[in-house]
Amino acid sequence: MGMSSRYDYMDRVRFTAWCPFMGLLEDGCARVRCVLSSGGLSLSERWRGIGDGRRTGIAMVAMTDEVDSERLGRVMKALANPVRVDLLKALRSPKTITEIRLHPRRKDGNLHPERVMSRVTVREHLVQLLDIGVVQARRATREGRTVDVYIVNHRQLFALTEELRQLAELRPDGQTVGDATQEDPVEPPRFPEGPKLVLAGGIPKGRVFPLNGDGERWRIGRHRGAEVWLDYDPYLSSENAEVVRTRKGFVLHDLGRSRNGTYLNWEELARGAEAPLSDGDLIGVGRSVLVFRSR
Repeated sequence: MGMSSRYDYMDRVRFTAWCPFMGLLEDGCARVRCVLSSGGLSLSERWRGIGDGRRTGIAMVAMTDEVDSERLGRVMKALANPVRVDLLKALRSPKTITEIRLHPRRKDGNLHPERVMSRVTVREHLVQLLDIGVVQARRATREGRTVDVYIVNHRQLFALTEELRQLAELRPDGQTVGDATQEDPVEPPRFPEGPKLVLAGGIPKGRVFPLNGDGERWRIGRHRGAEVWLDYDPYLSSENAEVVRTRKGFVLHDLGRSRNGTYLNWEELARGAEAPLSDGDLIGVGRSVLVFRSR
């Protein structure tokens, strides 16, 4: 994709996309394509052997300017089940099949607290979530044995929300429907004094990263050691960029190793380049947006 088409794309989606979809993403040591099917296996076929260690990758959502209606419909159908939503919540920590305890729901939607769902039923729901990539399978050691454990894939969930966000660009032709203004239940954040980065686009919005103390560099990335740690964003590199304090003020420095680059006020920085930061500047990394505040 050339430079002109890159900026055309960014103009269309504004805050929702600071960079074009690169087709191939990097997630730790795994290189995955959208709906990866290594060895010629479909996702359903690859995950049919759940529990026997046959795992070849995870699905990733392709973020393009066109929504794949068929695939998105399949994803939404898989998630349109309260039991699977309960299962996602239960997998915030790694669990084996036998450690997953879910309660079936009555016809009125309430839980059956005295009943526990069978392992076979749990497995069926788990396969659906594995197929769309919102749950990952890993190897772990329990009581001296190597077993399969399952955990929620928060990066994939973030990618899905970004794709759903594109549906908000669908607007009726002609006059806008005059719905009543909805009350915003979210309280405005209160920011501490001093220089800081505020997460404006990401999870959770309003999170503050202070730029004070004895530090002179604050790395932005998915790596756990980054001072500005945005581990939810699969489009962000392990170490994407950094904010540096100099005698003249703060500057944004692209570390030159990112796949999707670093943006300052919608303009992409050259690889390894830096630019001065002013109050209110917008920093785009991956699919996340940070606001620089000087005080």
